[in-house]
Amino acid sequence: MAAIKTVLVVLSGFGSFYLSRLLPGGSDKYGLRLVGGVDPQPERSPHLADLHAAQIPLYSDLKSFYAEHSADLAILSTQIQTHYPLSQLAVEHGTHVLCEKPLCGSWEDAQAFQRPQASTDVQIAIGYQSSFSAAIQSLKQDLMPEAFGPVISAKAIAGWPPSLAYFSRNGWAGRRTIAGQDVMDSPVNNATAHFLHNLLYLLGSSKATSARPVDISAQLYRATSIENFDTALIQLRTATGIPLHFATAHPVQEGVAPTFSIRCEHAVIAMAQDEVVARTVAGKELKHYGVPEEGEEAKFHHAAEMCRTGEAPCCGVDTACSQTAVIDELSKIPIQDFAASSVDEESLADGSRVRFVPGLHETLLRAYETSTMPTTLDP
Repeated sequence: MAAIKTVLVVLSGFGSFYLSRLLPGGSDKYGLRLVGGVDPQPERSPHLADLHAAQIPLYSDLKSFYAEHSADLAILSTQIQTHYPLSQLAVEHGTHVLCEKPLCGSWEDAQAFQRPQASTDVQIAIGYQSSFSAAIQSLKQDLMPEAFGPVISAKAIAGWPPSLAYFSRNGWAGRRTIAGQDVMDSPVNNATAHFLHNLLYLLGSSKATSARPVDISAQLYRATSIENFDTALIQLRTATGIPLHFATAHPVQEGVAPTFSIRCEHAVIAMAQDEVVARTVAGKELKHYGVPEEGEEAKFHHAAEMCRTGEAPCCGVDTACSQTAVIDELSKIPIQDFAASSVDEESLADGSRVRFVPGLHETLLRAYETSTMPTTLDP
């Protein structure tokens, strides 16, 4: 079978991860062949010498690539506000798309995102890697028919303390809009977006469906000088009435390992030490599902199969829209600044600096454990 001709858009940042799989030798097991790279600043890629050695043609924009080449698959590892227009361009050229998460920055963009596929067989997959993993697919197959009884509630937490350089690494980190285009960059729409999406996806009624969020409320804070928030406590209900809680933050002094818990009538399914396990309410182990992060590899295999068969992806545009619906509602909620006296900074061994709110780590964990929202996050 002929290799799938693949073009990668943006070669640095997370694009470097894709390049490590797409350069000759790494892509063989997926059946993908890199035929072009797109980046206005290719010199930023740590793989530039490898690209030249492999004689991969490079272009400053996707339109220029299509002027000389075609592709079966376009992988987009680009800024949030470019996801829709670049996906639309690829679809217009008959190219399937694997677009990195999140889908986009607003509900308006999400609706526009759905239109390019309306009259074509070209597919668009959104790269929430856990959705492609055997662990999450197996758990979803058990949750859909209520193998453990009806779902009663669901919750997730994730805290990641980046250095201050994280917010200056590009022109869109922490931004709400750029030149009138919605970005809504935040932990909920970038670094920890996977974990909110994952819950909504697991609660969806079919393989490619996520639960629809309603009655969304949140407390949004920031400790950093950015446009958007860096801390969020979110509660909502799904359209079928399941309460869902999500806690996430950047300015924590120590990281909070990503964890989720889904409580059913006869079992609690939770992720601990990266593995998903179902237990009875009394604690007896029922089933081991595996490690969701293994979906990073499964995502490549799924994209290749999507190109070969034209089969709709398990995580497509419609699937990812539920997370965007939450982001759209959050954009209407006021952001509070942590009091300056509540914020501290420290230097790490590598010389970088981090900003954190003492006690926030414990507050998030308490909110997660009790499925409640405190009256304030400010100490």
